[in-house]
Amino acid sequence: MRSKELLLAVKKEIEEKSSAIFIKTPLKVFIHNVPLQAVSEEMVNYPFVIIRLSEKEIEEHYTQDTLILALGIYEPNNAEKAGLALADLQDMLTRLFYENRIVGDFFEVMLPIKASQIEPERKWHEYHISSLEITFQYNSLPSRPLGEAFAFKETTIPPFA
Repeated sequence: MRSKELLLAVKKEIEEKSSAIFIKTPLKVFIHNVPLQAVSEEMVNYPFVIIRLSEKEIEEHYTQDTLILALGIYEPNNAEKAGLALADLQDMLTRLFYENRIVGDFFEVMLPIKASQIEPERKWHEYHISSLEITFQYNSLPSRPLGEAFAFKETTIPPFA
């Protein structure tokens, strides 16, 4: 099971492909959650993507991981502008994963890609959020050894402060 590698590969793919599009205000990509930080003036209107694991399905030959990409923009002053920017971001990422079906050398995007608009709570008036649900499939239970790339690697979980 290669969930960590999938998260890192998707993050890298988004950062590399979006750098040419988001030149003035770079797209920020986070795994699991947005870090706690103060929002400075230069960060206003910054778009962001949060990548989270949703579910895993293990079959005899393939493993599937589903990721939820929470797409957001911080815009306290203009909801219409934020909604249009969010629609552009959603279209860009859908196109990215539709056209580039292989991510990180062996994670394959499974269609359909599901998009949804998250119903905001009252206190969310500054953050505008939608989501993409993408399932990735990969062969993780080979009938023969595939070499070092698929070898089990021990990991240590860092202690929480």
